[in-house]
This record gives sequence, structure tokens and C-alpha cells, in this order.
Amino acid sequence: FHFVDPTTNRPVIGHDGLRRYAQVMFQAFPDAHFDVTDVVQDGQKEVANWHFSGTQHGPFMRRPGTGSRLEFRGIDWVEWEDGRVKRNITFYDTALILQRLGID
Repeated sequence: FHFVDPTTNRPVIGHDGLRRYAQVMFQAFPDAHFDVTDVVQDGQKEVANWHFSGTQHGPFMRRPGTGSRLEFRGIDWVEWEDGRVKRNITFYDTALILQRLGID
């Protein structure tokens, strides 16, 4: 399993890697909420549109918590193999996120 996110320097690999990634994200945004708004699937591949909301209380992208509320949209490209996720690549505008958090 490989998970690729714009905020990581390299792919997150395996369940333990994903668990560590999730811990960091939920420390930064303890009230994080994702709403999947649409999914398109074609065989072993799918694309999901989603909406994120949360308040930054902890460090994110090497910047301290701001207390700012954040909302943005993104998409995930997911590849399946034998009924399991093989790779998940997530896309969103990191510059927009930094701007909305008041971080330059």
C-alpha cells in the first residue's frame, strides 16, 4: 500500500505508515471531518471528490497551530488490487490551504 499526499516528502507506505500519518493529521486537526461528495469507479480504479473541514490546533506542514478553521476540496485517485487499496494519491491545493490558515 502506498499513500501519496502533497504535504509529505515521500509516499506513506503500509498500515503503520498510514497510522502515523493519520495521528499527525488528527493532532493538527482534532475535529477533522471529510465528506465524500462523489465517487467514479472504473474497474480497479476510482476517483473520489471530497470536502474537508477542521480547525488547526496542532502543527501542520511544519507550522504551529493557528486556531484557524479550514475548509477545502480535494480528490483521491485510488487503485485497487485483489479487493484492497494498492495506491491512493490525494490532490489538493496546498498554497490555498496555507493562505486560508494565514501562513505565508
